[in-house]
Amino acid sequence: MWRGFSLKALFVVVTCSCVFFAWRQYQYERGTINDWVDLVLAHEEEGLATDWISRMRSSVTPCPYDIAQDEQLRLLMKATRWERDSKRKHCLLKIIAEQFPKEALGCCRQIATKSDDPHFRRIAILLMGLFRDKADIDLCKRLLLEPDPHVRSAAVDAIAIIHFPSYPMPVESEFLSAPFIKGELQIATDGVKEISDPDGIAWRYGWREVFDNVPMPNDLVSQLSQMMETDDHSEVREAAARALAVRTKLDYRLRVAEWGVWVNEGASLTFVQSIIDEIPPFVHRSGNRVASIEQDHQKRGPMIVTKPVIHVYADRPMAINLSVRIAAGRPWFGYPMPDDFTVTGPAFNRSVALPQRFTGPMPRDVPLELSIQDLTQVRSGYPWLGPSHYKEIHSRATGIGFRWQSLIVLPEKADWMSLEAISDSKYDWWKRLRDVPSSWICNRGEAERFLYYDGPTEKPSPVYVVVDGPQLEIGTSHKSNLPYERELLYIEVNGLDISAVGRSVSVLKHPKTLILDTSDRPLKGEQVAAKLTDQLVSHGLSREEADGLVDCWRPQFFETDGRRLLTIFGKEEYEQMCPMTVSPKPTELARVGIVLTELKSNKATKGKQE
Repeated sequence: MWRGFSLKALFVVVTCSCVFFAWRQYQYERGTINDWVDLVLAHEEEGLATDWISRMRSSVTPCPYDIAQDEQLRLLMKATRWERDSKRKHCLLKIIAEQFPKEALGCCRQIATKSDDPHFRRIAILLMGLFRDKADIDLCKRLLLEPDPHVRSAAVDAIAIIHFPSYPMPVESEFLSAPFIKGELQIATDGVKEISDPDGIAWRYGWREVFDNVPMPNDLVSQLSQMMETDDHSEVREAAARALAVRTKLDYRLRVAEWGVWVNEGASLTFVQSIIDEIPPFVHRSGNRVASIEQDHQKRGPMIVTKPVIHVYADRPMAINLSVRIAAGRPWFGYPMPDDFTVTGPAFNRSVALPQRFTGPMPRDVPLELSIQDLTQVRSGYPWLGPSHYKEIHSRATGIGFRWQSLIVLPEKADWMSLEAISDSKYDWWKRLRDVPSSWICNRGEAERFLYYDGPTEKPSPVYVVVDGPQLEIGTSHKSNLPYERELLYIEVNGLDISAVGRSVSVLKHPKTLILDTSDRPLKGEQVAAKLTDQLVSHGLSREEADGLVDCWRPQFFETDGRRLLTIFGKEEYEQMCPMTVSPKPTELARVGIVLTELKSNKATKGKQE
């Protein structure tokens, strides 16, 4: 009995001692990690770690206790299992990536496969992809089957980066700091840069010029294409589109057709304002006030306002990158939601988002934020990488536009696509354009059947008109490097009486003036609209696209009393007004513009009608 009691007592003492020392060890380990995390979070709140200039000087926060580095890493990985607070858990991964970059890849692999937190796994997978280790491709392929969409989207991005990044890494042009991973906390990638690109060439100039392309197998391309078409979560579809944007097969067919109308109103902006009022409310507005159009006009003279519509046709599901700029102008409206602004100037040829100020031909009162009212997260490249867009030290901009990157283009409407409802009859023109049989597009969760942007420009009208009774003296306002064709259509509307006269003209390298006699107008009634349709088709639009344009502008062209001249021009002149970049390259490109010039009844000078 005594021996039995002694053994039981010894067992209790040993057990209590083990529990006590284990509890003391647990408290020590947890206290150490908690103090370290608290210190990092305090630095974050003070802005010492999140400020990218400070991050260049000191990107890591060392452990506050004198512990061996292998022990530090062991405690950090152990803490990822017991920590439940999301922000503190991301802080652990931040410390691992910044303090232990050489060991971070192995840690990310463990977190990606063993953690039960999908958001935590997502950050680990993205960080793992930045190392571009080909051995991780199979792991990421298995993660494509995960039920959580955050894990799937991260796996798609990681696979694409390992094979061949779709976009160059973001770069701060002034200091060339490394990017950081966005999240509840920013994770600096300086250490990853030193491992994946020791010379710093790729991170400075973009991966495309340095790293070899690891061919993506056809079965994987097909799997990603299926995810882009059918996945229920928009984040996964967008990631798949980013992966496929630079992997289009050579036998594709892609047609891009754009038309736009430049309103050449002269001194008054009443007509322009009426067109602005017809833009549906769901279309994204820029940060500039619409009312300042009139202010700019009064200060700077005549202003042309564009109203372009872009139809895209693809013979298969595709992801494309498309950017367009308004020369000597800026966009005011855009739909679907663009990803970023694109800016050009004489001293640089890089698409940027935040020029420091505007000089020269650009209005000087443009807000520096250049933000869109409900587009609060502009982005270039991978949306989870920062900086979100380039900064540029140049001070002069000659054109601002929008960029849609990884735009999803589907020949048939997908089940997950839903269009904004049109209830007011004054927006019926938008509904009419949905009947044009083009492909369906989607960007940032917004689906439509065409791209739309709009905005003012200070670029002079391609034509000027001098009115002298029934005769019009029509001339070109600028020189051209190549000859091109224009179509003219003079229209008079008086109640139900509609008449017109049309003419074709060749514009040579030097400005050319011609006289158009409007006293004889052989086109009557519906013949006028039919003539305009034929002119648009002759410049490259399809019959359906031309009909859509005519129907959208029928009230302004054929139902408003007055005299007006329509000048139709092709893609060569259109490119001067609104430069466009599309990748992959379209197999067919049509761009047709109309300059709408409202004419006065009495004789006018060139300056009044330009």
